[in-house]
Amino acid sequence: MTRIFLLALIGFIGTVHAQQDRSKYIKKVLTFCPDADITEYESKTDYVEVEFLCDGEVFEMGIDQNFNIIFRENETEIQPVIMGIIQKKLNKKHTGWLLDEHVLVTTEDTSYYRFEIIKEGIEQNVYFSLEGKSFKPKGIVSLEPWNEENLKSAVIMQQSPYPFLTPTTTYDLPDLLREISGLAVLNDSIIYAVQDELGIVFKYNLKSNQIEEMKKFTDIGDFEDLYLNGDDLVVLRSDAAVFKINKNKNASQVLPIFLPINSMNVEGVYFDKTTGRTLIASKEALLNRAANERHIYSFDLTNINNKPKIELTINIDDIASFLTEKYNFDHKQPVQFNPSAVAIHPVTKNHFILSASHRLLIEYQQGKLIAVYPLPATIYYKPEGLCFTNNGDLYISSEGSKDGLFAGQVFYFKSK
Repeated sequence: MTRIFLLALIGFIGTVHAQQDRSKYIKKVLTFCPDADITEYESKTDYVEVEFLCDGEVFEMGIDQNFNIIFRENETEIQPVIMGIIQKKLNKKHTGWLLDEHVLVTTEDTSYYRFEIIKEGIEQNVYFSLEGKSFKPKGIVSLEPWNEENLKSAVIMQQSPYPFLTPTTTYDLPDLLREISGLAVLNDSIIYAVQDELGIVFKYNLKSNQIEEMKKFTDIGDFEDLYLNGDDLVVLRSDAAVFKINKNKNASQVLPIFLPINSMNVEGVYFDKTTGRTLIASKEALLNRAANERHIYSFDLTNINNKPKIELTINIDDIASFLTEKYNFDHKQPVQFNPSAVAIHPVTKNHFILSASHRLLIEYQQGKLIAVYPLPATIYYKPEGLCFTNNGDLYISSEGSKDGLFAGQVFYFKSK
């Protein structure tokens, strides 16, 4: 009875806090429109989105966890001359796509148009400045203490092996790959990718910006990462099941291989050619293990009856200490590090692990943390995928926002 009462009390307190927070978000809306009629309220990962009517006009407003307005959207009329410029660009770059709707997006320091276009049931967003020029919106939500400006002066970022603040090339992905969660590189033009909600491997041409092939291998799941080994594509599902797919054959009859791992939430997978073993990163703390630890498992997929080994243990306290010592950042919130990708550098053999939480990339050498690279939100909305080329060049994929405000992206980094 006592346990039931405590659970009920915890639930009640959580509900009260949620209602209090909701009232603060609504109050922020009312500072913009005192007579706002709230029609929808939705909590996102990093912010709250509120839809409301103001003087008969529909608005959407994004408010961060510090109750700052980060953007608002509303339908608007566009001058015929500007609309003509935009229409020419749409006809040239998006032949065959139909214009669905457009809105004006206003942020703290700029305004631009977001156009929703559609083709064969696929939707995507394109952006233009108020003058009709192509526009690329930057990330607008960040709870971390780092940004592009303060990272530029950090010695460790200046000495990093890759230009993390100025990617060599940035590729914007179509809406079908907005939720890209992992990638593998075939060559300098072709990548293979998976996205969260579809049991499909996408063969994507970065140069032509075209999906060249889709291999459906299953229906159900949350697909987090993949690697390429010869002709085999190995896809990881979040419940520690892997699917082995031949990139040259039909994939419709692929069955999952369930791995005996002490975690029900895994996100990163990598094939170590040196040992012939597969690495899998646990996103959360393992059962009956320290809450501040994350683990990288090592498997032999040719004999899954063998017990997995722990290849690497990540200590989040070490990451926090590194950020304080090397960057002098003031942590108002505990550092979050939940691995979303893992890879081994082909030359140095160091482990690189990526976390979308707090947007961090860390580097380990022989089991010791040697570097932490914060990734600013204005460049990386939600970095989740990581892989190297044979010569050590780096690719990072970043998931876009579910509301389409930011596209999925792939960043290429030439090794310094």
